[in-house]
Amino acid sequence: MQPYKICVDARMIFHSGIGTYLKNILFHLIADKNLELTLMGDVSKLRSIQEFSKVDIIELKTEIYSIKEQLEIPKLMDDKNFDLFFSPHYNAPIFIKTPLITTIHDVFHLSFPTSIFKKIYAYLMFYLTLKCSNQIITISEFTKSEIIKYLKPTNKVIDKICKIANGVAQDWIDYPVLDNPYKKPYILYVGNVKPHKNLKTLIHAFASIKDQIQHDLLIIGKKEGFLTEDKESEKLTKDLSDRIHFTGRLDVSAELFCQYYEHSDLFIFPSLYEGFGLPPLEAMARKTKVILSDIPVLKETFSDCAKFFSVKSKEQLSGLILKSLKDEDSEMIEKAYQLAQNYTWKKTAEQTKQLMIETIESSR
Repeated sequence: MQPYKICVDARMIFHSGIGTYLKNILFHLIADKNLELTLMGDVSKLRSIQEFSKVDIIELKTEIYSIKEQLEIPKLMDDKNFDLFFSPHYNAPIFIKTPLITTIHDVFHLSFPTSIFKKIYAYLMFYLTLKCSNQIITISEFTKSEIIKYLKPTNKVIDKICKIANGVAQDWIDYPVLDNPYKKPYILYVGNVKPHKNLKTLIHAFASIKDQIQHDLLIIGKKEGFLTEDKESEKLTKDLSDRIHFTGRLDVSAELFCQYYEHSDLFIFPSLYEGFGLPPLEAMARKTKVILSDIPVLKETFSDCAKFFSVKSKEQLSGLILKSLKDEDSEMIEKAYQLAQNYTWKKTAEQTKQLMIETIESSR
């Protein structure tokens, strides 16, 4: 039997979030002998990833979210006889004739629009992508409900939506405990540093109890898009620069990165909006205590494996911080660890592969 020929838009592989998703499932799919993958993206950058050294790559440097990408991708696919095109984001190529699977991680640009232009573009592309895709992958039931809420698709379109959750790598779970990369007790946040991540509430909560604890607050993520837009939090973090530390996005090995989770006494994820919430899962895989905002998607995924606070209540969060630092919470930590082992990138890739094959076969 000939392997299934699948083309993947890999331009976002170096991004956070979607890049993590794409990279991890591709590592598994490429190793599958039943699939023959071709990637689209910057050839030189993709070749820098060891796992892609022998994979066919089509040069594509066209800007994401551009009109040009909608015209160029179909041309690049001409005469290639692909069985399927996989788009890891909602900017799917809507003019291709090849069967199409698209992953929609969230509908953030409809829920929290930063401009009317971006909202109009997002609505149009979501609408067309839903219509043109043979199957839609969402990473949570929450994202599916958001699609239904904002796009109001027909039942026929809703039937095309399939939930395949994110995961963690088995290596992440298995890495040995190494030296602490930070030499003081600390509370940890990991993620993009943007306004909807609600770091303002975390910083206020930390500031209100800082004299009662020995811990620093360590924030791993890019500053851009948060501090420059939230002057109140910028001033507060400057006043507490000896206790609150921004590392920027860590460009280190996964083994070293996981040590930041491993040695933190508490992980906090205060986000206002997520499609899934991968950092809490990573923390749980390293048996770290977790406090989460009580938004629907985090309650969906983590239910009784974490402590939750009302998303904008700095008072409730500060109280939970003090309590969590004192309590052992061994039962909850173990339950969370077991949950993390059920969410693996291997499982995500296997379910994605099965959907790919079913889509190809049903299109023939």
